Amino acid sequence: ADVIDLATITLNSVSGGPYLEESLYWRGMAYYMAGKTDLAIDDYRLALKVHPGWGPATQALQDLGVQP
Repeated sequence: ADVIDLATITLNSVSGGPYLEESLYWRGMAYYMAGKTDLAIDDYRLALKVHPGWGPATQALQDLGVQP
């Protein structure tokens, strides 16, 4: 829950900054660990919109059996 809160605060305070895709990725990981797979997938896909082809988000989706 702390990671989700921190990432959300970061995402709300940064507009397109250099850590946007990483914040989305880590929040997605935290959602996944909390059993909120749909929210995790949404964040991984948002990370890929910010940074197309980004390896960590692509791999996370593939690990879940979801197309990036």
